[in-house]
Amino acid sequence: AIKIKIENNGNITSTVSNNDSTGTGMRIITQTIQILNELNKRKKIEVEIDSKTDEDKQELVWTVTLTIPEGYDFSILSSK
Repeated sequence: AIKIKIENNGNITSTVSNNDSTGTGMRIITQTIQILNELNKRKKIEVEIDSKTDEDKQELVWTVTLTIPEGYDFSILSSK
């Protein structure tokens, strides 16, 4: 499998909700992965979203991990 881990180590937020964000980016990614997974019955892309406080316990660090299984079939996209 391929694991892609994204962490906001450059832009740490102090609250769970960010007034500057609408969440549209994550919603688009989640919906796209849902569609891909519906077309791939045997293997599924997994998304894990996690937050933790930093060492000073003052700010949240967000991590998003995508796991794409070996042999995941992307050819279905080119046939449409």
